[in-house]
Amino acid sequence: MGPRVPEPISYSEWRPSGASISKRKNAILENTETPTKRQKLNASEQVPSTIGTVGQPFVNPRIVPVGFVWDSVDYSCGYDATFTILANLWLENRARWSANFTFLGTNLGSLGVNLQRVIDRSFSLEQARDIIRRKMHSTHPALFPYGPNGTSIDRIADNLLPSHHYGNGRQHCPLCGFSDGKTYSILESAMSVTLDPSIEYPQGVTIQEWLNSVVSRGRGWCQRCRLRGVRSKLVMRTKFDSVSPLMIFSIDHARLKFNEYIIFDCNNLPVRLRLRGIIYGGQAHFTSRFVDKEGVMWFHDGITTASRCLEEVGYRSILDLLSLQRCGDKHAVAVVYAKEY
Repeated sequence: MGPRVPEPISYSEWRPSGASISKRKNAILENTETPTKRQKLNASEQVPSTIGTVGQPFVNPRIVPVGFVWDSVDYSCGYDATFTILANLWLENRARWSANFTFLGTNLGSLGVNLQRVIDRSFSLEQARDIIRRKMHSTHPALFPYGPNGTSIDRIADNLLPSHHYGNGRQHCPLCGFSDGKTYSILESAMSVTLDPSIEYPQGVTIQEWLNSVVSRGRGWCQRCRLRGVRSKLVMRTKFDSVSPLMIFSIDHARLKFNEYIIFDCNNLPVRLRLRGIIYGGQAHFTSRFVDKEGVMWFHDGITTASRCLEEVGYRSILDLLSLQRCGDKHAVAVVYAKEY
């Protein structure tokens, strides 16, 4: 079951005063009566701001996530779903994630800069989104088109997180000890989760189990054993000197189960990344769930919830991870993990 969706609203505390939502109004919002005075939310739904007046900074211990409003002309749902997770992650620790975004990629770094401009009230969230989208389109127009054709989440992830490897591996034969002497680069920030048909995964394989198989999977068979008439598959010994602070996994099947944490052995020390978001696709539209630092889950749909994220009843903690494969009539197409600070 998906969350109960209210009528969309046309404002957010993140938006500059008097700024329009976009150059072209959202088709959903055009059919919604614009209030002459700001609507008041219930106390439990009040959207706090991180922005205060000069000399009077706003202080609120609980940050309620906000989201991007769907562009009904240029069909922005893939960007809305992805950027809503990233923007709210950034909002929790602006200094740390601004540095991480800059380190991870040019467009992701620009997103951090633009989000700061939203905080400074010089941009709307949608303007911050559209600037990055325009850069992606100008570089790869066929991959990131405007209009109803849309794009895929894995393309967005690959563009935001360019190729950089965090582990090095050497493969060897577990039977005879043969090694080809080569060093292989392993583990990127954006990866597609595909199940190897030659491996018998447990029912409901987890992201962690898939990762363990990837970093230990050799490339081919031992030639020395083959000469003796023995089939022995090579295995990889992998070492991690560092791990990406942000990882996005694209998935295309329903057997996968999400871990609350994924763990890497980095120089004999455990490094943990926590589940922070899930992107769902279906019926030519994307939605998302964001998991805040307290473990509370929030739902966003740029069409129906507009700039709001809805706290989901029953997801105060991530207990039934297999049930997160679906959200309403959509299925998970990507999952986001991030380091905790």
